[in-house]
Amino acid sequence: MGSGYRGTLSVTMGGHTCQKWTEQSPYEHVYTVDKFNDKGIGDHNYCRNPDGEDDNYTELEAWCYTTSLTKRWDWCEIPTCHTADIECWNKDNPLTMGSGYRGTLSVTMGGHTCQKWTEQSPYEHVYTVDKFNDKGIGDHNYCRNPDGEDDNYTELEAWCYTTSLTKRWDWCEIPTCHTAG
Repeated sequence: MGSGYRGTLSVTMGGHTCQKWTEQSPYEHVYTVDKFNDKGIGDHNYCRNPDGEDDNYTELEAWCYTTSLTKRWDWCEIPTCHTADIECWNKDNPLTMGSGYRGTLSVTMGGHTCQKWTEQSPYEHVYTVDKFNDKGIGDHNYCRNPDGEDDNYTELEAWCYTTSLTKRWDWCEIPTCHTAG
């Protein structure tokens, strides 16, 4: 949460797209990569909290400048282990692991971009929306585990076909939720 959030959420609570931190338009700001790299600032438009602001919010401790000409900045509602579309999994809850993962990670451990599940190129496969929709397969390239394979891995129970011509598929390393307890 807050300044420690490193997820990929890039839309605010108000539905505004975040401005890239490396850009100064439409809004100029002081949060540059050279000054705030240790706070997760980079060449991306993901929600962050580089200044450590919290204003006593619970799930609204990350924010971004927006691309909207009417809203300079806005809070981002960061998903937790208790939200439906989790970006991480709780090791204590097997429903969020493997075939239950519904986050938006789309890059594998090897750094390969995932192929969309609705596409059959560069790799053909049997995991189609009509057959595996209940497993999170859809018109996206997010890591999933439609076949329920786990091979006794802990944080590597989601995978995808890649767009790489040298790697057909690869495991995805899904972050573990840090739960209090």
